[in-house]
Amino acid sequence: MKIAVASCIKIQSTNPQPVWIEIQHERPDALLLIGDNIYLNHDNHSNPHLW
Repeated sequence: MKIAVASCIKIQSTNPQPVWIEIQHERPDALLLIGDNIYLNHDNHSNPHLW
């Protein structure tokens, strides 16, 4: 079993993020998103200045 671990996505201010392509190429069985990921309960996902 292969597990990938990632955190602190913050795609609003760090884009592009080629690491996701690398993770995809590794074909993990599971991806654990730990730490600060995207905050889906926030209403505005397109303006990083509101974070």
